[in-house]
Amino acid sequence: RQLIHADDLAAVGAADAQAQRTGVLSSTQFRIVQPDGAIRWVARRGKVHYDTTGRPVLVAGVLIDVTAQTLAEEALSKSEKLYRAIGESIDYGVWVCDAEGRNTYASEPFLRLLGLTQQQCSETGWMGLLHPADMAATMEAWRECVRSGGNWYRDHRFRGADGEYHAVLAKGVAIRDYNGRIAGWAGIN
Repeated sequence: RQLIHADDLAAVGAADAQAQRTGVLSSTQFRIVQPDGAIRWVARRGKVHYDTTGRPVLVAGVLIDVTAQTLAEEALSKSEKLYRAIGESIDYGVWVCDAEGRNTYASEPFLRLLGLTQQQCSETGWMGLLHPADMAATMEAWRECVRSGGNWYRDHRFRGADGEYHAVLAKGVAIRDYNGRIAGWAGIN
């Protein structure tokens, strides 16, 4: 217990107490402070064994160093927050689509312009707001972009929350995974 980070002692203690009551040491993640001051993240889980009188005598389980995974998750979360903040701070429409071309994120300024929620936009609600004269060609061009993995560059009009049509130039690029496969698109309106 002397190696457990002070901020994690209460949670570890609560998990230990629950394990003695239930017989199961649920997965618990916490920090340990090494003698040199370095902090490592560990995860543990196990099972409590009792003697014939029902008194806990042994906890058998595993303790796994999850420092690399935890630091990677923290870095990803920090990066996501940074890019979301950038997207929200500019008065343009920043957007992200998945590999199938479905919208997974649209920045607040774009959603406000169209009068949509993120969920509505993700459920292709933006398509219904295209100007009728632009709809067929825009949809066909987007399907071709998704099929070919090309970049997106399109000038079209959207009906805004104010009921007026607004000319929007949309640009986007394919995001590829480490194997070169399309993982999605990111762009700006």
